[in-house]
Amino acid sequence: MEKLFDIFINMINEKKYAASHEILEPLWLKLKKEKNIKEAKLIQGIINGAVSLALYYEKNRIEPANRIWKVFEKYIYLVDELDLEYNKYILKAIYTIKEHKKF
Repeated sequence: MEKLFDIFINMINEKKYAASHEILEPLWLKLKKEKNIKEAKLIQGIINGAVSLALYYEKNRIEPANRIWKVFEKYIYLVDELDLEYNKYILKAIYTIKEHKKF
């Protein structure tokens, strides 16, 4: 799991926002399929954070970026509810995404 999040975070730091969300998508789909609803929503929120950055910085689509950012904010609180062994990577991803948001 650490490697997956390291790749994601590196891509965010390299401003490859659109491509970065693809890194976590297989995990999100797996969690959805396994009915791990809260964990899937948390990963969905992180993915949406990257999508929001992509919409704003890569596509210049301001309103959709702001709308998707709200989904990010809606689900990231779940990290406090879930005691996942990879929480520290999730927190690092959330922090990195927030650092890149300048809108």
